[in-house]
Amino acid sequence: MTTVAVNALFLGVMTYLVHSSIFLLTAWGLTSLKVIKNLGLKELIWRLAMFAGIFTSILQLSGSIDPLLQPIGIPERAAVAERPFFEPTTTPDASAAAVTKTTKAADDLGALVEKPGLLDKTQQRTDRWSAASLTMLVWAIFGIALLLQLGMLIINLRSRLSGRCRVSDPRVLQLLFELAAALEVRPPKISMKRELAGPFCLASGEIVIPAWVIELPEQQLRALLAHELAHHKRHDPQWLIVGRVIQGVLFFQPLNVVANRELVRLAEFACDAWSKKQCKTGLALVECLAQCARRQFGHTPAVLVMAMASSRSSLIERSQVLLENVRDHTAPVPFMARLAIAAVFLSTALVFPSFALDKSAAPAKRLLTEMRADSSHVSIDSDGYMRLDIEYLLNDRKLKVKGKGRFGFNTEETAMTSISEDGFLDIEDSAGGNTRRVRFSNREGAVATIFWLNGEQVASDRQMQDWLGGIIGEFYRLTGLDAEARTRRIFERGGVQSVLDEMALIPGSYTFRKYAATLLELVRLGDQESIRFLKMAAATMSSYDLRETLAAYTGSQSPSDMEWAAFAAAAASVTSSYDLRETLLAASDSFSGPTRNWRTLLQTAGNISSSYDLRMTLTGFVHKIPKDDAVIELLAATAQKVSSNYDLRETLSAYAGEGGYSTAGWLALLGAARDIGSDYDLRSTLIVIAAQMPRDEALVSRYRAMAAEIRSRHDRKQAESAL
Repeated sequence: MTTVAVNALFLGVMTYLVHSSIFLLTAWGLTSLKVIKNLGLKELIWRLAMFAGIFTSILQLSGSIDPLLQPIGIPERAAVAERPFFEPTTTPDASAAAVTKTTKAADDLGALVEKPGLLDKTQQRTDRWSAASLTMLVWAIFGIALLLQLGMLIINLRSRLSGRCRVSDPRVLQLLFELAAALEVRPPKISMKRELAGPFCLASGEIVIPAWVIELPEQQLRALLAHELAHHKRHDPQWLIVGRVIQGVLFFQPLNVVANRELVRLAEFACDAWSKKQCKTGLALVECLAQCARRQFGHTPAVLVMAMASSRSSLIERSQVLLENVRDHTAPVPFMARLAIAAVFLSTALVFPSFALDKSAAPAKRLLTEMRADSSHVSIDSDGYMRLDIEYLLNDRKLKVKGKGRFGFNTEETAMTSISEDGFLDIEDSAGGNTRRVRFSNREGAVATIFWLNGEQVASDRQMQDWLGGIIGEFYRLTGLDAEARTRRIFERGGVQSVLDEMALIPGSYTFRKYAATLLELVRLGDQESIRFLKMAAATMSSYDLRETLAAYTGSQSPSDMEWAAFAAAAASVTSSYDLRETLLAASDSFSGPTRNWRTLLQTAGNISSSYDLRMTLTGFVHKIPKDDAVIELLAATAQKVSSNYDLRETLSAYAGEGGYSTAGWLALLGAARDIGSDYDLRSTLIVIAAQMPRDEALVSRYRAMAAEIRSRHDRKQAESAL
């Protein structure tokens, strides 16, 4: 599953959890207060409450509805690192046997090459397990397990019912036909299984009865068959299975269990009422329920069926209702009333908030667009042979691209000039109520071009040619075809701003990186150009591509103080701890000028969530960072974000071993060491500090106070003796 799809599902699950909780708790409150007497209305409320959360979440996620309330922000680090719209993959040319890598493979393999040890590899793998991906993994595991359990229950039920025979007793069949006619339903199949404790109705509509039912007096038999036929008429067995599927798939919503239990209970009351109506009294059915209850002892109750008697407490309550001369609350709910109640439930999607990756995250509609686009495919062989299957959605516009082959276009980007013998390219653009389409193919060595407008073939005119000129540019942006050569052509025509204007139109991270790399090779960007470039990169690119682009930027641009600030803001958008670490380490090789640039770098490092990667980043600065008091104090504060005792010890020991700090610098390092919770790691850190620390009175006093706090006598003595 693509990363954008994982993010969309994660947000959908969170939205469903909120919406469904509100609906189900509301249903529980309305029905438990006994304000509503009508059984049909209660059942409708519970059923809508169970399903409404699913529909409102889908409506909001699809972008069909934008709720009035602001979305609930989830930190972007909770989500999977965003991938580009289209990531072209490359495959080796068979004749050259060249080995090329896909963009994703470059991400993974490049990371492994630069990592020196097994811990680094392990860390990179675990860093990719965000809250979103872990949540979806747990959901998948438990959901599949519960569905498998449901499947096993169905298999077990089929096994228990094997060997049943058709009922041929004329008395039973006559009553069944009479009651079916009264209910206006087709008489269902009825069979008998001797070993059963009680009757029930299957999802197939079949009624299964035990042998003892044949011997019942006519009035009791009528009551029993009327009850089971009512289940058949109401489709209760099917609703039961649907409810159990929802309960299994959406197991993280425990209120679904309550809803299912209430719906089964209300179904029994409704069927009891219809049976009582047919028999003119509830006594006959009560006697049947008593016989069922008596025979339940020693029997395992059947599951996934509408059993006539399954709960002792429910039987008592049902018997009381059947015997008491109370007002009938089974009057059907009018259709318009049902429609109005359903509209009220679904209209809450206009109000209830959804979830977003953060307060400024893209709306759900764009997320769905990205999810659809992320499933598109672009591959480019090393010899330029392309395979394309793209569906690009943006607002009310849909662009479909299919094709294969090697393509060439003129430099003005107004026509295709060459296509391989087996090649074709089909582009369909739907926008503004019109659908334009062009197909390129090879006809006897020449390029054949055919146009369609709203499904009808048309001749090439000025309007279609103007559209074609724009669509070829979009084709370049979507696929990354000839990115380097095209960037150079645009630069030669209009300079840096023209290239930046073109890059602003590129939807894909991979293609954006190709254009960015070429631009950085061509020219030294000015302050404002750099700021625009970095802002666009942060808004467009995936974590890996942004890391590669920022590394190329710092390696080629010699940024000014203003540009370093823009760089730090862009680096903060790198979601992967490993990628942010590599970005900052690459930047540290290029740092020069005022120490405030280092302060900017350290503040950005504080965004690294992985303890290991933060340690590797800070220790990578050791031989480069200036020993300015303010910088070292900020370094110590950043080091305190390292959550692992071992990683914090390694970080502080690396700086202590370097030495050469003022009293303020040493005090900052000692202050950071107070966060080490392990006696051994704290002792080891203090020993390294003692070896380099000057014997300043304030430092010695702080050191001794910290050593005295070590709980282990052995470690405390070693730390004190080191001074």
